[in-house]
Amino acid sequence: MKKILIIFLSLLSLATLKNTKTIDNSNKTYFSECYVIINRDNLEVLEGKNIHKVRSVASISKVMTCIIALESNRIFDVIVAPNEATKQIGSSIYIQKNEKLSLLDLCYGLMLRSGNDAAYTIATYIGGSIDGFVKKMNSKASEIGMKNTKFTNASGLDIDEIGNLSTAYDMAVLMSYALENVWFSKISKTQSYSCKHINTWINKNKLLKMYEYTDGGKTGYTYKAKRTFVSGATKNGLKIAMCTLNCGNDFEFHKNMYEKYFSRLAFIEFLKPGINQIYDYKIESKKRIGIVVPIEKFKNGIKLYKFSSSGQLLYMEYITDDGERIKVNLYE
Repeated sequence: MKKILIIFLSLLSLATLKNTKTIDNSNKTYFSECYVIINRDNLEVLEGKNIHKVRSVASISKVMTCIIALESNRIFDVIVAPNEATKQIGSSIYIQKNEKLSLLDLCYGLMLRSGNDAAYTIATYIGGSIDGFVKKMNSKASEIGMKNTKFTNASGLDIDEIGNLSTAYDMAVLMSYALENVWFSKISKTQSYSCKHINTWINKNKLLKMYEYTDGGKTGYTYKAKRTFVSGATKNGLKIAMCTLNCGNDFEFHKNMYEKYFSRLAFIEFLKPGINQIYDYKIESKKRIGIVVPIEKFKNGIKLYKFSSSGQLLYMEYITDDGERIKVNLYE
């Protein structure tokens, strides 16, 4: 006999979205040369402008540098800073020659203070050389679907006028990927950090104080790239990432766009990553599966799971209060 599990939900009201390229909130209009807002679960674009335009992205490149370091499983290694680290230009955590820091400390310095000396130290330690590390960066970019990205260094500096080239969409994809890493999420959301021999580092990401639902982010600037910023936020179960390239008041823009979308959308989770106990069945999922809904239409909805007699999950669907049935894609 087929078994059906029905779970009742009560949801608040939301309005239907319109896809716009600028936002006017509190009588303010924001400009960004390129920007994108995506659903972190399926990388669907919610809104954007010039989302695939390739350009310099500056220090938001360090999100890739950090995630490669964290995925090396060597975060507690203690590293002796090379002499070249002290010669790096731009933003710095002021590493001294032969200073000893853990890879984890360097990741904090990288993300909170955008230390180019930290980036150099991480890259030469993990990659064996800058070129070796850059190969890892580009390999990871290809692996996670960053189709229009080419990294040339670990810091994001526009060295020899080249720098790291990417797009707003690709960097939002990277942020979505990185935020699934527990250590990256913790570091990126940290407002201040202290370690041995180092003064307290304050996170340059002002959005952390401006918007309580912020999951983290990374700022960037070079003369060529101008201001760049990538961030993530979660509310009502909905996980969003946003990237702006050449946006003067990026913190406010990100906050207002998050408020816009969180006031209108929510995520209904059907399966979480790992083992899910559904009725008397155990269902394994590699990632979170569900649907994004405008809540005004879907209040008092029903989640339905349908199984075969052998326990195979056949399909899932959401039934609205007015009887509309929406199938949930099991294979996104």
